[in-house]
Amino acid sequence: KTKPSNMKAIFWLPGLNASFHHIHCMNLLQSEGWDFYSLDCRRMGRTKQYAPKEWDHLDAHTTPNFTDYCEEIDLLIDFAKKTKSYKSRVLYGNSTGALTCSTYLRHGQQANYFNGLALNGPFFNWHLAAYAEVLMSSSLLTSIYAKLAIGEDGKYVQKGEGVSSYSLKTWSQFYYPPGLLRSIACLNTTTEWSKAVTKAQSELVEKKGEPLSIPIFVITSKSDNWVSVDEVMTTADCLGPNRTEIEVENAEHDVFMSTTIEKVNECQQHLLSWLRSNFP
Repeated sequence: KTKPSNMKAIFWLPGLNASFHHIHCMNLLQSEGWDFYSLDCRRMGRTKQYAPKEWDHLDAHTTPNFTDYCEEIDLLIDFAKKTKSYKSRVLYGNSTGALTCSTYLRHGQQANYFNGLALNGPFFNWHLAAYAEVLMSSSLLTSIYAKLAIGEDGKYVQKGEGVSSYSLKTWSQFYYPPGLLRSIACLNTTTEWSKAVTKAQSELVEKKGEPLSIPIFVITSKSDNWVSVDEVMTTADCLGPNRTEIEVENAEHDVFMSTTIEKVNECQQHLLSWLRSNFP
């Protein structure tokens, strides 16, 4: 989504089994002078079980190396360059999308294009509590509740009128049968993908490559069950020296999908404050 007068752009990468559902963030950032690009990586956020025939060649999370995703980011940059010559260009990633970002800034052909990095709940370590979350999200009880709750919540999200944490777990830009959670419909992760995650995490911890000189924003939830927040922040120290690190109370793994609109607004204001300070 672009606006003729905007000369800054943010490039939005989702995480595991996620697609774009941050309408509220997009509208806010555009009002602040930022054009908004969302990247749908070839293996992210889709399902074969309910997908059209033209998606048959897609596989979810089979890559042995996150550098495979550099191709998509290169294409995204080429597309943006044809649109405008932006003065500020921030790469954003949530969860495993953050690993994709950090990998690109070390290996991507056009890594120097970006002059800012924003990470939300970066998946910089494995955390055993995450497996309990996976089991809960796949339970019959959750599926039944989804069928009861998706109606109005789904419309609420699609209209861009606000954010509901639960509806965001059930809604997608791609078609899913009503009441079926994305985590159930999407393909399972693979051993190769798990190896790729570990490899990308190790690159950060072992400080392979030069530290980033660009401004870096990292926001996490202290109540995040998917990652160990202390370890995430320790690993984030390896990215580069110009960091702003924020830990918020009682937010979701994706802080911009938190349960209350007040918490979402709080997290958005942290991001806006960093953007205003570094990219006036």
